[in-house]
Amino acid sequence: MNLYKYIQVLSIDVVAGACISTIYISNLLQSPFSGIVVTALGIAVWLIYTADHLWDAKKNEAPSTLRHTFHQRYFNLIFGIWIIVAIAGLLVLFLLPSMILKLGTVLLFVVIMYFLMLYFWSEKSALIKEFVIALLYTSGVFVSPIGLGFEMKPLFIFWILSLYFLLAFLNVLIFSIYDESEDRKDGHSSIVLKFGSNKVSQLTKILWFLGLLVLLLLGEKSGIDYYVFILMFSMLGGVIFFRKIFQKNEWYRVLGDGIFIMPIIPLIA
Repeated sequence: MNLYKYIQVLSIDVVAGACISTIYISNLLQSPFSGIVVTALGIAVWLIYTADHLWDAKKNEAPSTLRHTFHQRYFNLIFGIWIIVAIAGLLVLFLLPSMILKLGTVLLFVVIMYFLMLYFWSEKSALIKEFVIALLYTSGVFVSPIGLGFEMKPLFIFWILSLYFLLAFLNVLIFSIYDESEDRKDGHSSIVLKFGSNKVSQLTKILWFLGLLVLLLLGEKSGIDYYVFILMFSMLGGVIFFRKIFQKNEWYRVLGDGIFIMPIIPLIA
């Protein structure tokens, strides 16, 4: 595998997207920036995603995806690293502000409930799994900006939070569509396997057009760098409408996870 494949398989690109997004949102909401909080977020995201991949790799004797095959082949090594990172995460907890710690505890409870849901109600969980994943991701990147205080009006925050949730929800729906055959082979539950790819595909298009419409009508009036959100939605639009192109070499995953790295543009500009 090339270097980027390792980055993708180990969810490092997802971690980078979460950290960049929370820094960007902090700037938008005029919230204090905390390096230790961003570090804690990165650790938490990697632990959750890796635990999920290890869980799936352990359940299947012959997984059909590169990600799960890799985690199965190097299970002991990755699990050992997971333990070390988890210990580091526990140490970081002592450095976090009290409000961030409280909000993080609530999220941790939701994460635990999510894994219990997957374990005990794997079939029924298909109805809400994608929604919960998007909710957890969005909540995670907003913990720091909201927990450390902000200057913007609550309505503005709700607007930004809704856009991020919509992007995250679209992302997991799109992945479910593209991963339909692999999920079926590996016995995973998903909203696509429950309702069919056609219905879910129609839902993604409706949500995508709704998000883009809101951006075009309200984005410029908000006074933020709304072009970043248009870029993010445009990237997802390509993945939604040109499946044959982005199916090759899992380019849909590159763009899907890559949209949350795009806020780095105004941060470095």
